[in-house]
Amino acid sequence: MDTEEELAGALAALQCRSPEELAAFIVSLLCGAPPGVQSYTEAFIAAADSSKVATLVRREISALRVGEREYDVRHRRGAEIVARAGYALGTIERVVLPSDGALARELLGELLDAEQQIAEQACEDDYGAEELFARVRSLLSVSTER
Repeated sequence: MDTEEELAGALAALQCRSPEELAAFIVSLLCGAPPGVQSYTEAFIAAADSSKVATLVRREISALRVGEREYDVRHRRGAEIVARAGYALGTIERVVLPSDGALARELLGELLDAEQQIAEQACEDDYGAEELFARVRSLLSVSTER
């Protein structure tokens, strides 16, 4: 989203969602999100408890101060690829499938067709990629039974 109009449209669309849907979405950001996004989300959830927010911020500052080893960076890159594919799968599962099963099956098939390329990019997280595509196959099977 690059323009004020796009941001205003997004805000209007979110205001139409139920508090339960928004809460479930926010909590879903905690699973597999990059550390910065995860801490930001945790801080938003804990906003009423300033000491907890301060602890979260201090944890981030400490992590930034220490930095990362080259191995950690390479490993994180693979995990980020798997997480990104997981977000695509989450979108299919939570947004598309409830309203359009045929489109969900089509998108799941496209994701499954990209398995080899995604797995190659996620070489440092081959277990995560295997788990992700097991979920894709399972969801494809369940959506076909509907």
